[in-house]
Amino acid sequence: MQKIRFARMVRLIMQNEHLLAIYTGVMQFLEKMDPHGRPCIFLCAYYLDCCCDIMRTASMLYLHRNTVKYRIHKISTLLGYDISDSNESTNLIVACAVSRLH
Repeated sequence: MQKIRFARMVRLIMQNEHLLAIYTGVMQFLEKMDPHGRPCIFLCAYYLDCCCDIMRTASMLYLHRNTVKYRIHKISTLLGYDISDSNESTNLIVACAVSRLH
């Protein structure tokens, strides 16, 4: 059921130019903010694919967990909300999906 809701949300965003501009703007903003030479978008994608698990993300990216924690905190600060919270990370998940499709 959640996958159907998610697909409907992404389809709605892709059809609405204003919403599409907002979500692609979030991803473009993250691409420009490049902590320590690694794109934020890359770290966010792995972090979200690993279900917001810092240890799994660190092992997938061959980074220390403190490095991942620091970068996640930095991204949260840049966006203005905590992406480690599952309720608030929904916007980032949708933005990643939209940017992959767009």
